[in-house]
Amino acid sequence: MIGILSEMILSKEIFQKNSDIDEFITNVFDISFKHYVYKSRTLIVAKTTRIIYNTEEIYKYQKNVYSYINKKIELYQDLKNKSDKNTFDGWI
Repeated sequence: MIGILSEMILSKEIFQKNSDIDEFITNVFDISFKHYVYKSRTLIVAKTTRIIYNTEEIYKYQKNVYSYINKKIELYQDLKNKSDKNTFDGWI
């Protein structure tokens, strides 16, 4: 879980801007960080990893990540032709 999450957050293909990560963190983990955290992807990964590691709700977070990815895949499929490659398809 931590490895996949780290790769997702660090990927420029999935999140082009650091501000896009804010929506992901808020929806999946129901937390928010201060604005200075979103200036560094490695800091976002570190803080998110610490929260996941120190909680008993890891299965809830796994479900939320999976649901978020599925919603994004459906959204991209509706917006683009099916022949275009979707960056979220590789994660599933």
